[in-house]
Amino acid sequence: MQVNTVAAQLAPAKVVIETIKKLFPSWPNYESQNEVAAQLSIPHFKQFPALQKSWRFLFKMIEQDVLSYNERLDVIKENEEFVVSDDLMELIVEAHAAAISDNESGYISFQSISNPSQFIPIKVIQSHNQVGTKVWGAGVYLGEILQREPTLLQGKCVLELGAGVGITGLLIARALPPLQRPSKVIMTDFHHEVVDLLAYNIEINNNYHVNLSLIHI
Repeated sequence: MQVNTVAAQLAPAKVVIETIKKLFPSWPNYESQNEVAAQLSIPHFKQFPALQKSWRFLFKMIEQDVLSYNERLDVIKENEEFVVSDDLMELIVEAHAAAISDNESGYISFQSISNPSQFIPIKVIQSHNQVGTKVWGAGVYLGEILQREPTLLQGKCVLELGAGVGITGLLIARALPPLQRPSKVIMTDFHHEVVDLLAYNIEINNNYHVNLSLIHI
């Protein structure tokens, strides 16, 4: 699903629905449901699945949207179910069937502003007590600002203190075009659980030939 800002990845489900409506003017007819299902089934999202709680709530909103649409068209009749496309229904059933643990982990995927087809996966632990295992809006907005002003960091060595899951450092290291990236990004943190998670996020993004390193303070 193409969005115009990485910050939109933190949007509540209601805003995601509004984005879907803009991308697919005929939403939620049968064909557009299949289009959305195809977007949500790309290999990246299969490899780096979203948090189940977020995924489930989004599909609940989608179901409500489809039901409301069909009611407006008088499609709903007594003892007759509303129509959801097979492809979308498969994703909905998957989301509702998945188990959710107390310390749920999953991925939030951010898009490069300059290249919307490029995703930067970040693993988070949503309900963990450590503040460093979540994505914070300030880090996302800083990453977005630095993407829009790439000359600020171009060719420089960047040190990020208290990187948490690494969202800001990873955005400037991966989302910028190669010639506009810093020469190196060093991310730091101190709590061992946060550092382990940060190291993992660096590892999965280092596969894309970016110069990242981690210091455990």
